[in-house]
Amino acid sequence: MLRHKVLMQYREQAIEQSLRRIDLLEISPESDGLARQQIRRHAWCWRSDKGAADEIESRLAAHGFDQSTISAESLTQAREFFFLFQSLLDTAQSRRMSVLRDIKAMRHWEASSTTHARLLEDCPTALERRMEAITAVEEAT
Repeated sequence: MLRHKVLMQYREQAIEQSLRRIDLLEISPESDGLARQQIRRHAWCWRSDKGAADEIESRLAAHGFDQSTISAESLTQAREFFFLFQSLLDTAQSRRMSVLRDIKAMRHWEASSTTHARLLEDCPTALERRMEAITAVEEAT
């Protein structure tokens, strides 16, 4: 879901970039700022209005910008973000696996400690056995 939203944002930027390549060639330098604002609005309309999107896409297609060109442009722009995003996912997965290994080790240790404690409770210690032996010898004499 997040990847899709990010990709759509970069796709809008690719549309804007493509419109700039078409429109800014025909605009005088003094009108450049106003033209960039208008192009930005058109790119936003492409994202939010289906009719405007169809019109912009047909206009781009007429100038040689097909869907694969726009997709390549958006993926090029989004590449660094996706690498960062994948790195964060890999780090989170690694930490998760480390925590699960620690939990498993702790459970194993607790289970073995409990088992040893039960064995010690059931079996007399060496000191207790010696004390019983000494007591038995003293009673016999």
